[in-house]
Amino acid sequence: MGANLDITEKLQNYINDFGLNLHPVQQEIIDYNKTLGDIKKMQIDPTQCHFLHLIIKVSNIKNVLEIGTFTGLSALTISLALPDDGKLIALDKNDETNKIACDFFKKANQDHKIKTIVKPALESLLELSNNKFTINIREFNKFVSEDNRVEQIIIPLGDGMTVCRVL
Repeated sequence: MGANLDITEKLQNYINDFGLNLHPVQQEIIDYNKTLGDIKKMQIDPTQCHFLHLIIKVSNIKNVLEIGTFTGLSALTISLALPDDGKLIALDKNDETNKIACDFFKKANQDHKIKTIVKPALESLLELSNNKFTINIREFNKFVSEDNRVEQIIIPLGDGMTVCRVL
């Protein structure tokens, strides 16, 4: 059975050197998040940025729903990969980080593609309200895995990424 690579700092630097270059505002978000202490773990890993960009481009995706926006790195990544007429709806429950994310979207000239909704994501999707992040993710993954209208995969990038599409 195959296994995931053990990513050393040297290998990570190699990947960064030969991978997709980040937009300057993406790097600005990463640098900003480094100042936030432990909560920075809410940010996706830059390798996830590269994967999101590629999958959106290759699949010709035009509409995306993001659950959990934090300070906007993943949303900006998605928006930059979308075509000019693409749209992203970004759900997050934190008004403060949503304002920060919107400022980054505007700075990158991507705010016309992104609509943010400040409300707990599961409440928005399922009309449930639960404040525990891990439980919310598990509930969402359970929900999509049981919905026969959805095809999904959990990819072990960063802390995990669920990619799904409506059939």
